[in-house]
Amino acid sequence: MADAKTEPMRGIVNRILNEYAGAKQQQFAGHPIGSFFRNDIPNTLYSTNIVNPQTHLITGSVGQGGWAGIPWICIFDRTITTTAQSGVYIVYLLSKNCDSLYLTLNQGCTEISNRYSKKETNDILRSTSNEIRNYIDPRSFSTDGEIFLGDNLSSLGDFYQKGVIFYKEYKKGNVPSESELQTDLIEMMQIYADYVKYKNTGVTPEKIDSGEHRDDGGESALTVRDTISVVKSYISAKGFSYEDGLIENFYLCLKTKPFVILAGTSGTGKTRLVRLFAEAVGATVGNSRFRMVPVRPDWSDSTDLYGYKDLNGNFIPGAIIDFVKQAENDRIHPYFLCLDEMNLARVEYYLSDFLSIIETRRFEGDKVITDPMLSDLYYGTDQSAVQRYGTICLPENLYIIGTVNMDETTFPFSRKVLDRANTIEFSFVDLLPNIDAIKHSIPPLIQENDF
Repeated sequence: MADAKTEPMRGIVNRILNEYAGAKQQQFAGHPIGSFFRNDIPNTLYSTNIVNPQTHLITGSVGQGGWAGIPWICIFDRTITTTAQSGVYIVYLLSKNCDSLYLTLNQGCTEISNRYSKKETNDILRSTSNEIRNYIDPRSFSTDGEIFLGDNLSSLGDFYQKGVIFYKEYKKGNVPSESELQTDLIEMMQIYADYVKYKNTGVTPEKIDSGEHRDDGGESALTVRDTISVVKSYISAKGFSYEDGLIENFYLCLKTKPFVILAGTSGTGKTRLVRLFAEAVGATVGNSRFRMVPVRPDWSDSTDLYGYKDLNGNFIPGAIIDFVKQAENDRIHPYFLCLDEMNLARVEYYLSDFLSIIETRRFEGDKVITDPMLSDLYYGTDQSAVQRYGTICLPENLYIIGTVNMDETTFPFSRKVLDRANTIEFSFVDLLPNIDAIKHSIPPLIQENDF
């Protein structure tokens, strides 16, 4: 058995391979192997100085309420994801028979599988893997995606296999030296860093290193006027035409307040403007920096947005809390949240916390800060939620846009709502758009939040 002090990573790998199978035959609650995955492994990996706790989060899991068939230890880059349900991250996966531990660059599948069939989810995972392999150097890792976690896997276990991008296998009884294990993790962290660079800039690591991409504010940087012009061209190339000055107005509204209401009759392109503007500056569903949330008529408080505690005291996340936390962890890039048909419910009821906190925005140095929107007390006794979310403020790079149709099925706005928002009325529909503009596609810009 490896000495945990002199061979910390070898000690982790050996204990996982040698002890988890036996632990699964014992009572789940309070078992020391659970604390080993949740606490000891993250602390040990941080102690190697390979993983920086300021920039990366390490989380381990052996299941909730019962032993997981495939336990895992994830390493998340905080700027792109802090949950195993979505995004790309490093994860150690133990096979079902506990004979092999895999170090992988992998993909979260839960959010995808909630929207698509199993076959569609597998296709999406496979397509993303192939795309990433095309521009990331795999170093010493395998790229064939042929890991084997076991027979008769759950859907989640099968998605773990399909989502693998790069991997290396450690066999029970043949665990490499401490030096090799640490080198493997260092190389995987470098691979992950290459991926994060691409995700955050849209430029492959080779182009970043060669200086082909400039976004340093020098002579090649676009002015705001030029950037808006490119944004308008991007939107036109998608086949949408808006009234002169509207996109400039939308930009100014976002700059002066993070809460904008787009009002008008149905079919005037309100929701599409939000999505296309976000895409034009590099915020998409694919990189998790754009999210559209349809408002439900039965929303009467903020729990549907942020989350609530169930009868067992467990915190159930709401529709936007992960998105807001990701924006807070990645203050470099803009994040766009679209509340579609937001006045189907009374806005001052379900958005009351946000409406109050927005009034506390203030400068502290060169940053815009707010009072806490959610505190540790919001999660009750659920310590995993406290660790995952903690105190959440309204980040200056989060822009909330609501679309509204004013008809007999919706609620009017209170003075409190209107006082805290910039409002744009849509009353123009171009029935003769410029068809020539959609002949050529325009690539999106990758803009940081200071734009």
